[in-house]
Amino acid sequence: MTPPTRRPRDPFANTLLWLVMLLAAGLRFFRIGTQSLWADEGNSAAMAGRSLAEISARAAADIHPPGYYWLLNLWSRIFGDSEAALRSLSALWGILLVWLVYQIVSRLFDRRTALIAATFAAINPFLIYYSQEARMYSQLAALAALLFYGLTRYILHESIVLRADGSSKTVSFSGLATGVILFAAVAGLYTHYTFPLLVGAASLLYGLWVWNSRRRGFVQARLLHWAMLLIVMAFFYLPWFGTAWNQLMNWP
Repeated sequence: MTPPTRRPRDPFANTLLWLVMLLAAGLRFFRIGTQSLWADEGNSAAMAGRSLAEISARAAADIHPPGYYWLLNLWSRIFGDSEAALRSLSALWGILLVWLVYQIVSRLFDRRTALIAATFAAINPFLIYYSQEARMYSQLAALAALLFYGLTRYILHESIVLRADGSSKTVSFSGLATGVILFAAVAGLYTHYTFPLLVGAASLLYGLWVWNSRRRGFVQARLLHWAMLLIVMAFFYLPWFGTAWNQLMNWP
């Protein structure tokens, strides 16, 4: 991976990005409260009306972890429990997803490609649909994108501090990227039981990057640092791990 160079500000690209974000917001909030809540959304509304402890107890008997319901509980205390209010949380996650798509692609390719990708994400009917549903799927998608955004920054930082000829004397790790990865991973693990697969995919991609860049050196230190990240993720998920394992193994 070629280290990125600092790019000058591009007011035109920034304006286009704002337009794409406004398009994404308009499509996600358009008639968001028109239809009544359907069965699973009704369950979300019922969970949001309980205390955080009650949500945990109910989620322990469900096939979804409590993270989304905890957040929806706090959200509904501020904005109410109407159809539009409950679904607006998912809409905001959907808008964040579009922004993250732009951020990831602009770092891997260029602004033009990122704008195209963000536009497709903004108008994608599948993403719009789940951004207007009071369920955890929009949150899941946004946290997945946040995880890979953190991974992108993490790897690009390494590509800068480690010279391609292996002559670097020290290695450092991006504190911001590390924090983003940890937050996205822990929040994602408490959002949906498929998130461990995404953490595994991110770990595989990082392992491939380390193997491909092994001539830059510090292979053991880099792998150890990533292993420590996984241990921290597991530590924060440990209180719910037994419940998750039991539900995944015994759900009818």
